[in-house]
Amino acid sequence: MEVLNLKTEREGFMIVGIDPGRTGGLVLMDGFKPVRWWRGGQLRAKGDTELSDRLALDALRECMAIDGGVGLVVLEKQWAGWRGGKGQNQGVKSQAQIVGEYRAWRAMCVALGLRVMTPAPVTWQAVLKGAGGKGKERAIRLVQQ
Repeated sequence: MEVLNLKTEREGFMIVGIDPGRTGGLVLMDGFKPVRWWRGGQLRAKGDTELSDRLALDALRECMAIDGGVGLVVLEKQWAGWRGGKGQNQGVKSQAQIVGEYRAWRAMCVALGLRVMTPAPVTWQAVLKGAGGKGKERAIRLVQQ
């Protein structure tokens, strides 16, 4: 976590990590020990944006209700754009969806009065370098360790 410049490892400092992508998720950590996590499917209702937002808000409120509250939310930054002039990273629809979900998460955190840090995905990838495996399973394994 040094990559994110988080200097605290004390227990009772609750950190929420959010990957707002379609298959992302949320993890609640006490210091740097995982307490609870939600996979993306637990936070989304296919075709129902309002219900998805309520599920996400409920997860954040559950995190806030735990002793010590939430000291920081680390929300992976998302944006739509072109990659080096070689074409789009993703389709227009998926770009809009990802950016919309990012903005919804950010708005919920601000409305709940939570402190938010928004590192770029490349920053999180640097944290994952030391963990074996690939993709989401690698991230989940790192959080579980």
